[in-house]
Amino acid sequence: MFVEFNSTSQMSKKRHEKGPPAPLCVDLYSVPSALAPEEAKVYHKSMALPRYIPHYKVEDYRTWEGDWELWSGVAISMSPSAKRRHQAVCGELHYRIKKALEASGCQNCAVYYELDWIVSEDTVLRPDLLLVCGESTGDFIQETPSLVVEVLSDSTRHRDLVYKKEMYEQLGVLFYLIVDPDDGQW
Repeated sequence: MFVEFNSTSQMSKKRHEKGPPAPLCVDLYSVPSALAPEEAKVYHKSMALPRYIPHYKVEDYRTWEGDWELWSGVAISMSPSAKRRHQAVCGELHYRIKKALEASGCQNCAVYYELDWIVSEDTVLRPDLLLVCGESTGDFIQETPSLVVEVLSDSTRHRDLVYKKEMYEQLGVLFYLIVDPDDGQW
């Protein structure tokens, strides 16, 4: 499923006060068969949380072992690790996007694999792939990616289809590609 977000939401406008993501220098729709657009669906927009939970920050996150994300101060486990099929799909998509960037002559965009995106002092996301266009410095991503890719797995399917879709849209991501390696839908 390929979702192109409408950047007129209030959250998106607020996120873009620092400036919107840099324009893409490659036509994502032209990346061979891997990025075929599909009709976007409407998903549930609320996340029920337990009543009393600690509120963590990036400083806490950086001390943790294992695979985690931090959503508005809530620690989200990313375990177990990805399966072979998941890794193969991520590798193939990384390769295709990188080749499309090279073919376009773009030197303004870069594709990354599982790199921390530090959204705020209490939110750190780690998409399977992200495409960042424009000036980028430091060891982590702090600017809004133009494209985020999540490859579904049994343990992350609901998060990726519901909560992450909502978060990425609110954060001003231009494109969200959801890949289901089990049924071949991209």
